[in-house]
Amino acid sequence: MILLLICCSVAVYHFHFGQVSLNKIVAKTPAATLLGEHIGPGHNGATLHLSGGKIILLDSLQNGLVAEQNGVKILKDKNGLTYVGKASAPLYNDITTGRGQQWQLRLPDGTKVWLNAASSIHYPLTFNGDERVVSITGEAYFEVVHNDKQPFKVKAGNTI
Repeated sequence: MILLLICCSVAVYHFHFGQVSLNKIVAKTPAATLLGEHIGPGHNGATLHLSGGKIILLDSLQNGLVAEQNGVKILKDKNGLTYVGKASAPLYNDITTGRGQQWQLRLPDGTKVWLNAASSIHYPLTFNGDERVVSITGEAYFEVVHNDKQPFKVKAGNTI
């Protein structure tokens, strides 16, 4: 019985004082030193890759018309990008975000997409056919516009 009491006392002592000393060490070391670099806050920013090969840095643009492709206007506002119009030929754009960047866009069907840092999305200017398909790498959040006739699908790597 005495041996059990001694073992429990030693365990409680080590658990309590071991945690306190670990907390003191972590609290004295700045996060930047632990990670090896300074990490700034996230910000809105992305790069638009048009189907013709033109590259547009979105974070440095003013609000308004960004580009026009095959009858589709690409507009920038406080909420990101919006596509207006319908393309007559299948064209695809890509948006990529770097580290610490995020971006929001509204796809041609009205679906909202929030693209997280170090991610990308490949999407058509107009959704034609039986389904709406986009491809992503990284992380994205979607608010999909419902359409029974054209289900929405997201490709991520080899999965749909």
